[in-house]
Amino acid sequence: MARGEVVKEEDLMDGLSIFFIKHLGIWNTVTTYRKSGKLNLVFKVQWFVTILCLSFPIFQIMCPAFIQIDLEKATIILLNTVSFLQMTFKQGVFLMNIKDHAILLEVMTKNIITSLPEYKKAHARKIYNKISRRCNIWCLSAVIITFIAVAFWNVNPRINSEYIANHVGNMKDVTTGPKKILGGWYPVPFTRSPWAEIVYVYEFCLFAWCGFTVALYEMVITMEVMTLHAQMSVLSYHIKTLNKKEIVQYSGKKGLTQREVEDLFYKELLAIIRDHKTLLRYLKLSILLL
Repeated sequence: MARGEVVKEEDLMDGLSIFFIKHLGIWNTVTTYRKSGKLNLVFKVQWFVTILCLSFPIFQIMCPAFIQIDLEKATIILLNTVSFLQMTFKQGVFLMNIKDHAILLEVMTKNIITSLPEYKKAHARKIYNKISRRCNIWCLSAVIITFIAVAFWNVNPRINSEYIANHVGNMKDVTTGPKKILGGWYPVPFTRSPWAEIVYVYEFCLFAWCGFTVALYEMVITMEVMTLHAQMSVLSYHIKTLNKKEIVQYSGKKGLTQREVEDLFYKELLAIIRDHKTLLRYLKLSILLL
């Protein structure tokens, strides 16, 4: 597949599902960049939402000047701030390496191993299906676990607003004040209505966005690694089953001399070496992106 050529869904290896990365915007972002070298509107909107969320870590940097801090409170505040920074870092790394991700789309296709003869493609499809199903299960598991974690934490807030605003020591000793989702401080009276409700909605959206964004980019890496594993497995199968007799039989040529048989075999080996070098280039890219 030529660089810059659009990767269509029908080109994907057998059994591979792109449901989540397609409907969450990553697939169109990468295919658009692969085609035009430009970022699409969806990715720009994702970055805009992330930038809007920058207020959270900014407020946490400011908070030591306005509230008392001890080790327990600092840990709670820092934990949530680091989670947000992790999301921003993953999104930034993806942006910086989007050209490499566009190249790695080729790994998800079923025709990049050019040395594979037609009579071996049926077994190759079985390999693709087996590893694709495993990849699909990993991606589905990531979405389910993220959904459960986000839903549980959002509907069952545990952080005491009064503790964050006015107390130090053990948070369990503070029994008054509304509960909130994240351990964050804000330059508003967030222990009282209506600010308590506004902060709850803000943290609900922020935590959901952070959780699903991290899961999404982890999913992209998982798909790239698993599909590269599938390609390596198919090439390994091809090498293990390499047989001079079969090569001659399926070449359609008869009455070949020993020298001609050796030539056919060496041409097959040369094609395999080219495919192996191609997969190693993809492997190098994927390692750099991990």
